[in-house]
Amino acid sequence: AAEVYRTLFWRAGLSPGEDETSHPGHRIVLPATEAAGDRHTYNLFVVKADMRDELAGFLESSGIQTRVYYDMPLPYHPVFSGNGHTSGDFPVAESASRCVLALPMFPGITEAQQHRVVEAVSRFYRSKS
Repeated sequence: AAEVYRTLFWRAGLSPGEDETSHPGHRIVLPATEAAGDRHTYNLFVVKADMRDELAGFLESSGIQTRVYYDMPLPYHPVFSGNGHTSGDFPVAESASRCVLALPMFPGITEAQQHRVVEAVSRFYRSKS
């Protein structure tokens, strides 16, 4: 199922191909591919998305459920407040917390369902061009 998403996002021009690096024309950064001999279970398919919150709202209004996990870097959660961390201490985590989005992924997801997700993502970004 992950490879289907990869192919569909690449064909839609929303993400780079295997041998490309991300550039401003790509709106979605996909999870890293598995190393030779490894196999990921993909219980979640989490991407980095430009305009994440707006995209999530658009997908929700299109009947496509998404989730944001860890919308706040863990060191900033109240339970860790005694550690004295402030904004800017974890720039990569802060950046990720603003753009990561879990797309539909479950056992039995069909190629047609994934195509619907990618088409909706593509519609959203076309409307922003």
